[in-house]
Amino acid sequence: MSERDENYEVPNRVVETMPEPMVSVRTITFNHGKYIEECIESVLMQETDFPFEHLIGEDQSTDGTREIVLRYSEQYPDRIRVITADRNVGIRANLQRVRRAFRGKYLAFCEGDDRWTDRRKLQKQVELMEADVSVAGCFHHTEQEFMEDMGREPRLFGDHGDKRRLSAEDTITAWAICHTSAFMYRADLPLDTELSKGIESGDMLLFSMVAKFGSLACIPEVMSVYRKHKGGITMEYGAGVKFHRNRMLMLDRMDQLHGYKYHQRVMEVKELHQREIARIEASEGSPGLVRRVLDKAKRMTQRTKR
Repeated sequence: MSERDENYEVPNRVVETMPEPMVSVRTITFNHGKYIEECIESVLMQETDFPFEHLIGEDQSTDGTREIVLRYSEQYPDRIRVITADRNVGIRANLQRVRRAFRGKYLAFCEGDDRWTDRRKLQKQVELMEADVSVAGCFHHTEQEFMEDMGREPRLFGDHGDKRRLSAEDTITAWAICHTSAFMYRADLPLDTELSKGIESGDMLLFSMVAKFGSLACIPEVMSVYRKHKGGITMEYGAGVKFHRNRMLMLDRMDQLHGYKYHQRVMEVKELHQREIARIEASEGSPGLVRRVLDKAKRMTQRTKR
């Protein structure tokens, strides 16, 4: 049986009662039992003058998440679509099966351990994008909340000062320009999803892909919360050598995506990751490797500036 055949959608009435949703909201969840109710409620509370559907990819959780999601799908059969399988398929396959089910003119995200905090979030973003066809995507500020005694203060994501429009070049950075829970983009953009294969930082590459077709508009308001906790995806991948090498691979894909138009910027950001690799290797007692990494980064930068 193929992956597509074993995935299934829990019975609902969404397609029947909502033939043309303005927005498809995506939630990917696995073992988010502590947070999933808040996530779903934050989507359901949205006040809009247009229809929107909520697609939830549930990946055979073992902590009660699945039962909560199925209960909500029964309570809101005209709004919630649950796509799942009778086994755990992993995050990438979960993402792909939900992506295939999108129907909205715009796509928005609220993963299972995140939540929206503004009842008019979707309304504000759609109004902005309907009014300006040059905007390919938009985002807002997000509060990053550190959980489980991680000993860190909350911080703001997506704040770019007075800058309200970001370009494709602005997406080529060491860290994401915004959080996924803040992002919305036009569903009809012909994105080259093949470029994302093997990339852990899929959100950063997505932002850059969307920016290829227009500006990214910032709404300077906090409208979502991003929880950082020990069971989250970013904690799973960590920030070691593997993390930085994957970011460098992502930057190479961005370079290719934009036809090497921003090659110098790509190389400058890659050098930052090279330096982090060197620092990590030094802490692990590999000075010879550190020197080779730094020398390579220096040569790459010099070639770019000629």
